[in-house]
Amino acid sequence: MMNEKEKLALDILEASRDRLLLQLTFLAPAIFRLPLVSDPEGTLFTDGSQLNYGVMHVLKTCKLQKELMIHDYLHTVLHCLFRHPFIGKAVVREYWDLSCDLAVENALQELDISCVESFRTLQLREVLEKIRGKVSLMSAEHIYQYMKNDAEASENLLRYSALLKADDHSCWYVLSEKTGGRNKSSGKTDDKDKASGKENLPDSRENIKEQIFALAGSGKARKQWLDISSFVQSDMETFSKSRGKGYGKLLKVLAFTNRERCDYAAFLKRFSVYGEVNRLSHNEFDYIYYTFGLNRYGNMPLVEPLEYSESKRIREFVIAIDTSASVDGKLIRKFIKKTWELLKSEESYFRKVNIHIIQCDKEIQEDHKITGLKELDDFLASFQARGFGGTDFRPVFDYVDRLIEEKEFQRLKGLIYFTDGDGIFPPRKPAYDTAFVFLDNGYAGRDIPIWAACIRWDEYT
Repeated sequence: MMNEKEKLALDILEASRDRLLLQLTFLAPAIFRLPLVSDPEGTLFTDGSQLNYGVMHVLKTCKLQKELMIHDYLHTVLHCLFRHPFIGKAVVREYWDLSCDLAVENALQELDISCVESFRTLQLREVLEKIRGKVSLMSAEHIYQYMKNDAEASENLLRYSALLKADDHSCWYVLSEKTGGRNKSSGKTDDKDKASGKENLPDSRENIKEQIFALAGSGKARKQWLDISSFVQSDMETFSKSRGKGYGKLLKVLAFTNRERCDYAAFLKRFSVYGEVNRLSHNEFDYIYYTFGLNRYGNMPLVEPLEYSESKRIREFVIAIDTSASVDGKLIRKFIKKTWELLKSEESYFRKVNIHIIQCDKEIQEDHKITGLKELDDFLASFQARGFGGTDFRPVFDYVDRLIEEKEFQRLKGLIYFTDGDGIFPPRKPAYDTAFVFLDNGYAGRDIPIWAACIRWDEYT
């Protein structure tokens, strides 16, 4: 039997939920996913399976400002919709907490509904406006990377942590521990850093990706929230135009959260060919003849193991880079470095390769031939983007066709074209496989040829 305070707290939360459902019907699957569970000592928190609330916390919050409880309710639900609680153990906790809160507060403000207008939203408008000018998308992942790479900015933002604290995130990290989130970094962590949640991790894009996307386990709650988030995204894509500009911005963040994360290494493997590799081939070794020789003649096996095996690796390859004015030179370098790291793997390339790195805007600017991975190291160290004019994809394909005619390539398997998508495509399919790697959502609305594979590349690919 509930006492009077417990009943009042539950009534407040149910009324808050009803107000949200009236104005945000498309969020009904998310809101109803979290059953309300009282916690005498707690505040407001969720692990993705239920919404826990402290009775006294709800009463005090509602007394402070009635809209604040509605705001905090939706704030907590949006964390789950964006799947913020399902996080890798290696994340820097205070940065991730703040990034998630900022992303959710931004979404709340862009929804522009009066029932969640609180003193928090008013005080945070200026800081959110500043962050919007620094990141390409107001997602927790983008904000987290911004904080990791700008120490001064992160210190300034951390001053708003208390103001942003609508719910408790502690259980997120307990969940990560229970479901097997692992820190793969080899960096050491001292006691002070362990206490604060900071770890001595390098700030490379690849490590930031690992921290954020090394999701803890494959729990039922995370899978359910993926389904709910995808359903809400589908609903918003159908009706977002009629709901206003703010809904469109929220949809972009949701689409980023739900996007299929591509294994770029596996993608590169599509352009590999079979060839002989100097290594022991156990698959082709016949132990019957080998042991027969030992038994019959003593220490004389009849068959020696083969000293080579066939392996599917990258030998001939073209990397075309769009160096038009609309493509950031820093992103070009990041893309080349990422591709270089993957090609450098022993399992990805033959020791003798024929890789052409072609820079092109509306005409060919440079063709750099790579025959070994050491040359790729040197190229990356001295790389300079050339061009920055208009964009036309056709010159690259005409140039590669000419190289094939001149016998420069023997078995060219494919070409990858890194671009923002704003260019003229060839009228017909080339004789080799082609993939366009688009910056962020560069392929959206483009008339991509059906023969071209497409992949979206962003800061987290």
